[in-house]
Amino acid sequence: MSGLGELRTAWADHLAQHRADDHLVMSVLARAHFGYGDHEVAERLDLQVYQEREEELGRSDFRTLTALACYALDLGARGYHSMGCRLAQQSWREQCRLFGEESRDAMRAGSYLARLETSQDPDRAYELCLRVHRLESTRLGVRHQHTLETAHHLALCLVALNEFGKALPLLERTLEDRVTTLTASHPDTLWTAAHYLLLSSDLGRPVAGRFVRLTRDRLRAIFGKDHPVVRRLTRLVDR
Repeated sequence: MSGLGELRTAWADHLAQHRADDHLVMSVLARAHFGYGDHEVAERLDLQVYQEREEELGRSDFRTLTALACYALDLGARGYHSMGCRLAQQSWREQCRLFGEESRDAMRAGSYLARLETSQDPDRAYELCLRVHRLESTRLGVRHQHTLETAHHLALCLVALNEFGKALPLLERTLEDRVTTLTASHPDTLWTAAHYLLLSSDLGRPVAGRFVRLTRDRLRAIFGKDHPVVRRLTRLVDR
């Protein structure tokens, strides 16, 4: 995490004369913090970007709406699901109205909204996630990073609907594509691997102990031994 802080300091010291560029790097850092599970820092960065973009660019600028969707996802990760859903829906609907639902940022916001709605309304989340995944597959390609992220969550929507037979092969395909496009040790790949292994085990399918251990060790190095997913994988290793 110190490396992220050092990057932010260096950017502020040397490159912050261009405000739009500063917002860009803050957004990238927010997503990095989010990926490492530091949702509070991600929320703070995304909120700052959103507020400053709203003031400088206006509420309906696509960059402002994108920042709003990211901030909504942060809120959901911190347990503020209702507010997160409301803001994500606001961002998605406005982007669809202004730029069309096939615009990249509208698809991204729709994917975030589906992710946030899964725990509250899995049927609606699944329908939206499936819709976005089809659009992204057509517009961006089936192996694009955004498409694969949506595919991963589409599988989790299926799990929430008890459609395990459909969820498992989707996780397997997504894992294969993420290994190919991102490498096996990328955090996004590791999350898909973890969910694939845990669901396979829950369904009584055989899992390779070496694969479970490697996935557990890599995630533990990032998130620590007390993360719930790491702990579940450890129990699987110890069987």
